[in-house]
Amino acid sequence: LEPARVAAYAALGDLGVMNLPDSELASYYAKHPSDGHYLGDWENKVCARTLLKIKDYRPLLLVPAIKAPVCFLRPGNDIVLPNDIVLEAKALARHPKSILHQFDADVGHFHVYREAFPEAARVQADFLVDALLSAS
Repeated sequence: LEPARVAAYAALGDLGVMNLPDSELASYYAKHPSDGHYLGDWENKVCARTLLKIKDYRPLLLVPAIKAPVCFLRPGNDIVLPNDIVLEAKALARHPKSILHQFDADVGHFHVYREAFPEAARVQADFLVDALLSAS
């Protein structure tokens, strides 16, 4: 049998792995259109068994083990990943060249991939160049 599937992202009050308000959901769908033009026949669905595993997902536990510099991006209005978690992750990063970039208050989680992409790309490119030059 095919696995049971649920929406990866859904409106507030609907069944989904992550629930977003209309404004953030619109930004998500702008990045991931459901018309089949994103990664072939992509659908906004994941296996329902994902919900059983997600409770064990604890990426903060892995941050102290990272030996390379890390570039943390912190949107000013991220309702998908709470901003205090980004600050906690930055505090746990051990490499002295790790950085935290703060976006404006109107930038949401998915805006980094679209509306704020030029800024995000510039910050990440500058970080990468600095990290590579420091390593040589």
